[in-house]
Amino acid sequence: MPDADSLAFIQDATADNFSGLVIENSARGPVLVNYWSRSVGPCIRQYPVLEKLVQEFAGRFLLVNLNTDEHRQLARDYGVTSLPTLKLFLKGNVVETRHGYQDEADMKYLLAKYLPRQSDKVLTEAVRVFQQGDAEQALVMLAEATIADPKNIRLPLTMARLMVSEGRAGEARQLLANMPPEQRDDRETRTLRGEIDLILVHQQAPPAEDLLPMLENTGNAPEPRYQLAAHHFVDGAYAQAMQLVYEVLLIDRQFRQGEAHRALMTMFSILGDEHELVREYRSRLQEKMH
Repeated sequence: MPDADSLAFIQDATADNFSGLVIENSARGPVLVNYWSRSVGPCIRQYPVLEKLVQEFAGRFLLVNLNTDEHRQLARDYGVTSLPTLKLFLKGNVVETRHGYQDEADMKYLLAKYLPRQSDKVLTEAVRVFQQGDAEQALVMLAEATIADPKNIRLPLTMARLMVSEGRAGEARQLLANMPPEQRDDRETRTLRGEIDLILVHQQAPPAEDLLPMLENTGNAPEPRYQLAAHHFVDGAYAQAMQLVYEVLLIDRQFRQGEAHRALMTMFSILGDEHELVREYRSRLQEKMH
């Protein structure tokens, strides 16, 4: 049984208190929402794992249980279609979603990504140094901090982002490739790796104005489409980029050993599941590819 202190960090959500419990509290720290039902077996197995983590992390995150039998609309509002579903909120936004039963080790790793660590002080200082114009010193600070605290995934990810902003996308890509397997397979790492891959395509591609006539002259050739998609991505024109990548996939599903598909998944991840473009192209993929 959880002790009295732990019980303070386990709450039940209703339509009346959801905003305060979840959205407002997530401004102060991670809030894990457990969407569950008494009639779903994996939900019953999931709860003891979550309860144990609340005790182990000693108040460093808040667990909010939402009974979907009693509050169906609250579940629908966040796109919950299967149970159990776990959503981690931070600063008012969903930063992670997990579907189905999650074991203790996976949940520990998930939570640890968003809990403050001592090395975050170095990260904050390194970003300040970078903003003051000393990029090399900032990168050295992050590299040393990563060696001292290899479990803090925020350190190498920040380092890679700073490298990209300095025009060193290739080095950033190599840094991500050298991360430990569990960090390399993390969703945020995969997304950043996908962004960098598109940036590298953009850097190596002909100018956008030269690619447009190539589309007309080469028929269904996927390469100029993909290169132009990279231009649009770097410019923030996601609708045009998605359309071109989608066309590439229609021409060749295995283009560049699946790189086009990964590019589309990267854009999905950046925009989020609820974005209208993500819903549109996810539906079009399901229709055409299956």
